[in-house]
Amino acid sequence: MNYVSDRLITVPNIICMVRLAGSFVLIAIALTGRNEVFIWLYIFLAMTDWVDGKLAILLNQRSVLGARLDSWADTALYAALTFGAVAMHGAALRSQMAYVVAALGVTLISVATALWKFRRWPSYHTRSAKTTWFFIMVGAACLFLCCPHRFPCSPTTHPLDGSATVESSNAGVNSVPCGS
Repeated sequence: MNYVSDRLITVPNIICMVRLAGSFVLIAIALTGRNEVFIWLYIFLAMTDWVDGKLAILLNQRSVLGARLDSWADTALYAALTFGAVAMHGAALRSQMAYVVAALGVTLISVATALWKFRRWPSYHTRSAKTTWFFIMVGAACLFLCCPHRFPCSPTTHPLDGSATVESSNAGVNSVPCGS
């Protein structure tokens, strides 16, 4: 790779700094409970993750600092998303807690392994990481924009025997309440 390691102020780095600062704004918005403002700002900030990488390549402004700054901004963004999801939609997420804990656990193990083995924060810039980013964005949009109606795959009680089932359809099913 052709790194431009001597420049601190580059267009991609500024975009990363906006995403990093915006992540703290997301936390403040979550504390006010402004659901739609939260998700639209999150989507905007998530899109900057795609844009900064493309601009770094197109403008030949790749750098070691830029890659690390991108990873720090991504971590802050996903931490803010997690905080906002729990703060504003904790009840809806309760039924999905095993998946949430598994995702957070895998992430923490990955970070801990990188810190232990390489003595630095991991930096993932792969197609699979970007695919994961896309699915997280879609899931967040479903939670924040559709939750008042029904969050997908919420558990319900089976009408015949009272056992818990998982429904993915909105037809005739009571939703898990949104909010904490």
